[in-house]
Amino acid sequence: MNPFTSRPITDPVYFKGRRDEIEEIGARLKNFHNISIIGQRRIGKTSLLRNLEYLLKQLEYTLNAYFIFFDLEGHSQTTPKELYSLLIRETIKKTERHYEGDSFNEFKDLIETITNTGKGIIYLFDEFESCIKNRYRDEYLPQLRNICSNNPRLAIVTSTKRGLFEAIPKEHPTSPFFNVFITIPLKLLKEEEAKSIIIDYTADSGISLKDEADIILKLAGNHPYFIHLLGFLFFEAKKKGRIDYKEVEKKFLLDAETQFKYYLNELSKKEKDCLYQIVKFGKCEDEEIISGLRQKALLDEDKEGRIKAFSTTFEEFVKKKPEEEDKMTEEEDKMKKRQDMSQNINITGSSGVTIIQAGKDAYYIENKKQLKPKIDNNYPKKKVFISSTCFDLEDVRAELAVALNEWGYIPLWNESPDFPKKPGFHSHDICLDVVKEECDIYILIIDKRHGGISFSS
Repeated sequence: MNPFTSRPITDPVYFKGRRDEIEEIGARLKNFHNISIIGQRRIGKTSLLRNLEYLLKQLEYTLNAYFIFFDLEGHSQTTPKELYSLLIRETIKKTERHYEGDSFNEFKDLIETITNTGKGIIYLFDEFESCIKNRYRDEYLPQLRNICSNNPRLAIVTSTKRGLFEAIPKEHPTSPFFNVFITIPLKLLKEEEAKSIIIDYTADSGISLKDEADIILKLAGNHPYFIHLLGFLFFEAKKKGRIDYKEVEKKFLLDAETQFKYYLNELSKKEKDCLYQIVKFGKCEDEEIISGLRQKALLDEDKEGRIKAFSTTFEEFVKKKPEEEDKMTEEEDKMKKRQDMSQNINITGSSGVTIIQAGKDAYYIENKKQLKPKIDNNYPKKKVFISSTCFDLEDVRAELAVALNEWGYIPLWNESPDFPKKPGFHSHDICLDVVKEECDIYILIIDKRHGGISFSS
């Protein structure tokens, strides 16, 4: 069986590296400090949180506390009542207690009842961005801050892509949530940690990749996700008896370049300029930008201490990217896109596929009916469901919703204020019900990522 995976690690035996970060987390949690773990997408935040209790015990950090993991993905529309109901449910499951409730006060009472026995609670909140984007955040973020500030045997560990200071809107009306958190970044692995993934994973499999470790690290860098991605391909090739290195690299780049593109799209113009300078000229004068790019796991150092892209494949990808011709500011660019979407959209289509052409970009929309920019006001407005992968196409959904509103349609998408709420149901099931029961038109926006798996289907 191939030991490499592109999914979060659920068996702690397969978790490798991060000793320094785990030791710092252990030292902080001994005093029940709240921790914000930040790191680029695919850097291993979920794997770390899922296995944290076991990993701390391995390093002899035995804490007298319950570790309660909670995946917040898909909860960007969850109401406070629904959230506290879920938290209470997970807490009583872990602590084997009998308790019912769905309010903050009941949640707070449950925590105090448990911690008064001398046992602590450590909540591990993965994908905390969903809470930050939730329209009810002004209600429950101060409440969470209150309980984790005032209960000496309670700690919260969050995982986010950006620091809480950056992620939480500045207009937040109460004391800043991030003030009670210690930030621990996840960067690239150390080289010996990265190599241990390759060698240890295959040591007992009968198909060792020890001889291929250097080439894997050259192409993937010390990045855990890309090591797993490339390790999987090398393992499969060697299992068949022969490794075609060019073919393996070609397959690797099919997936890796999608991630590379995402990473570049997330950077500011200054960060992109600095990155281009490093891959082309070997230097950038802005140390602050360099520090930020290292924290985002995009830069590393060679053995002489010179800064470089984290892998040769990423370096080549950056070199291939054309120089930016658009000199508009970020805000001007958003305004132009919004105007393009609402004013300069050409709609064509046949055989159930509609193409929306906006400026230079084309969005192919699978739908049984064609959109019409003019609506007959004598008939009820049609409801349009907008579907896409979550974070990468968030702006596209919002811009399309603006355009649909102007055309006289009623857009519905997961973040919309009028989107139905169903306590206890997964967001996938809610979306499917909305499509079947309420919508006249369904728009599917497809880029290069796939969404989650609907387990009810």
